Amino acid sequence: MPAWLARTRRYRPDPAGSRLAILALHRGPPRIAIARLSRRFSLQVTLLKASKGVRHCALSVDSIGFICKKAHVAQNLLRFKRCGMWDLAQRLNSGNKSTNWSNPNISFKFATRALCAVFATVAVFSAHAAPLMPDFANVPTGWTTDRYEPTSFTNVGTYQGRSDVLGIGITSAGNSANRPSGQQGTFYNTQGRQHAISGGAGSSIAADLYIPSAWRDAANGNVRSDMWGVMSDAVPAVTAYPIIGFTNYGGVARYRVYDGNTANGWVDSTVAVAFDAWTSFEIDFTGTAFEFLINGTSVYTDSTIDGTTGFSAVIMQAYNFADPALAPAPTALADYTAHWSNVGANAVPEPGSLALIGLALVGLVASRRRRVV
Repeated sequence: MPAWLARTRRYRPDPAGSRLAILALHRGPPRIAIARLSRRFSLQVTLLKASKGVRHCALSVDSIGFICKKAHVAQNLLRFKRCGMWDLAQRLNSGNKSTNWSNPNISFKFATRALCAVFATVAVFSAHAAPLMPDFANVPTGWTTDRYEPTSFTNVGTYQGRSDVLGIGITSAGNSANRPSGQQGTFYNTQGRQHAISGGAGSSIAADLYIPSAWRDAANGNVRSDMWGVMSDAVPAVTAYPIIGFTNYGGVARYRVYDGNTANGWVDSTVAVAFDAWTSFEIDFTGTAFEFLINGTSVYTDSTIDGTTGFSAVIMQAYNFADPALAPAPTALADYTAHWSNVGANAVPEPGSLALIGLALVGLVASRRRRVV
C-alpha cells in the first residue's frame, strides 16, 4: 500500500466533527502529508492541525489552473456550487494559480472527491486536443505581418478582467486609399499577423474574443475578427485555411466558420452571440477533419482535409472595411480594436490521459477506504 494511503487510514477525525477548509497554496511547510498525487502537477494534499482543534486540508495547485481556463470546465464543476466550492471553480477557470479560498463546512471526503473530479476533467482535456496557440503575453515577438499590417498588434495588458490581451487595431491609416500602390486591393483589407506553430492530429488552436454590445448594430461600424489555422501536408505545402470568428457585416451580428469546400465558403453559426462577454473559439485537427468549437461546443466539422498532416501556423486578424470595391457596401465605417485573450494554455505540457484517470481512481478509492482506527 502506498505510504500516503496508509497515512490516510491512521487519521482520526476530531470527535466533535472535523471541518475542513480547502486552500490553494504554493508555499508553507506541511505537518502531515496525506496525498502526493502527481509530481507532474506539483499537487499535494496536506492535512494541518489548527490551534482550536479544527483540521485544515491544504492543496497546492501550481500547474492545473491552465487546464481550467475554458468556460465549459467551470460548467463541469457546477455541482460544486451547492457545496460552497463555486468560488474555487471560478478562480481555477480564470487561470489563477495562487487562489486563496476557504470554506469551513466541507468534509474531507468531499474535498478528496472534488480534487479527483478536477483530475478527471484534466484527463478529458488531455485526451481532447493539445493546444498550440502561442501565449499572447509575448506579443509581438514571433508574430509576422500577414497580408497587411494592422494599425496596432500589441499586448494591451489588462482588458475586461483578462491579462496579456492581444489588441488588433483597425483605423483609417489602413484604409484602401491610404495603403501603398499594389496593396490597395480587397486582399489587403484582411490585416493581422501570423505565428509559426507545429502540431499534428489531436492538436488545436484556441483563443477568446471579447464582443462588446456596440458590435451588435452595424450602424456603429462594421467589424470582423477571426482566428485562422494554416494547415499543411507532409511536403510541406499549405492545404487549407480553417477560420472561425465574428462579424456584423452583410447581415446580423454572428459567429461563423470558413470551409473552402462549400459554395460560399463562409458558414454562419446558429449559436446566439454573447455580447459584453468573452467568446471562446477553437479549431481542432482530429487527423480526419477540422472541428470548430464555440464555448467548448462543436458547431461545425469540415471533413475535407486534402492531405493535411497538421498545423503550420496561426493567424490572428481583423478587417478594414474602408474599401469602395466591397459589395455590399459597408453599413458604416469606424475605427475599432479586436481584443483576443488566452491564459497560457501551453504553459505546462499535457500529461497522458490514462495516467490522470488512474490518479483520479486512486483518489476515489482512498476516499472510500478511509476509516477510523
